[in-house]
Amino acid sequence: MIVNISCDNLIAAITSYHQSAGWCLLILVGHCKGGLMIKKLCNKIKEKVAENTTDADQLQEFLRSVRGFAYYRTSHAGYDSEDSSSDISSRAVGRLNTAFEQFITSYGCKELALGETRPTQLVSKSAEEQGEAETFSNALVSLQSAGTTM
Repeated sequence: MIVNISCDNLIAAITSYHQSAGWCLLILVGHCKGGLMIKKLCNKIKEKVAENTTDADQLQEFLRSVRGFAYYRTSHAGYDSEDSSSDISSRAVGRLNTAFEQFITSYGCKELALGETRPTQLVSKSAEEQGEAETFSNALVSLQSAGTTM
């Protein structure tokens, strides 16, 4: 769960590495719940800058370096959860998005959401030789039926 992950160590590692690399421009990319983690991380950094912590200048420089965000298969509406207090529930993600929209406006960043609109054909060499192909959605159903989690 996103809320249980301490962002402080991650923030320190990212900003330290980024500073040593020369403060290049960044596009942050997240897959699935990783997209939500990126939003939470940037919101947390913005809060630390507002609190004027000892590393506020370094954090501010990091935020100025971020030019955009790309998400792949991130549910910006939240994920179904039995626990409405969960960090990934629709209500919690709605609050996260509201704070993140303020971040986007403040720093002038761009966002790109990627996803597939058509099934992807998965073809193994032997299946190709036999003229058979299995769609991505059928493969997922097969994996879920077998109890495999992704």
